[in-house]
Amino acid sequence: MAGERPPIQGVLATQPADDTNYPPIVTLRGKNSGIERLADLRGKKFAYSPGATSELQYLLTLKQAGLTPADVKPVQLDSTVGATALAQGDVDAWAGSPARAGAALDAGAQVLTTTKQTGALGLGVLVASRGALKDQRKNAAIRDFVGRSVAYELWNITQPDQSAQVWVDAAKLTPAKARSTAIANRQVPHVLDAALLDRIQHNTADVAYSGGLIKRAVNIRDHYYTGFNDTVAQKLKELDVTAKVDAAVAAARP
Repeated sequence: MAGERPPIQGVLATQPADDTNYPPIVTLRGKNSGIERLADLRGKKFAYSPGATSELQYLLTLKQAGLTPADVKPVQLDSTVGATALAQGDVDAWAGSPARAGAALDAGAQVLTTTKQTGALGLGVLVASRGALKDQRKNAAIRDFVGRSVAYELWNITQPDQSAQVWVDAAKLTPAKARSTAIANRQVPHVLDAALLDRIQHNTADVAYSGGLIKRAVNIRDHYYTGFNDTVAQKLKELDVTAKVDAAVAAARP
């Protein structure tokens, strides 16, 4: 229903620690696609996974190119299938996670643009129910968990070997693949301040609505709870997160 308040709200947001070298989503151009620059997407077959982050990257790539969905031939495919289609030349461009792009990259596909360049945020969001946030006891417990989550994300960034071992144990990845996965998935906690919420509004909600990904306009501030900002800010300062993240990112840079 229009005007209905969302039942859950984001209470903590995280962004990629190094989206320059490890972008969460990329747009690839096929080896023989004839695409050399963004404007060359016009009239091309562009694959993405519907309803996923890759669809947002697809829309933002078109926006960056000064194009609309009407200017290309959209192809909706599962991410892995889409990457295979790009490798085989069945589509000309593809938006998706680099982790799913192996077949395309092996076939000579190249990065056309990334989330860093399109403005996609690559957010991770911790959410809580609106009802729990209104309950004093539960609110206090969630606040404590949010603070612990900030500390966890810092551990995940600064302890790549231990983080990689989790991927080995849980996902049965090889040690080399586990380390690269752990590094690529590092996320930095952020205060839900006005600047970040404005970026989410303009680069996510507004683009998703104008591109038909969602059916009605959304006021992003209805979907986030800023009552824990003081706790997040205190933890970021107390743990010296910025300096430690900068050092960890520099040490892991390829």
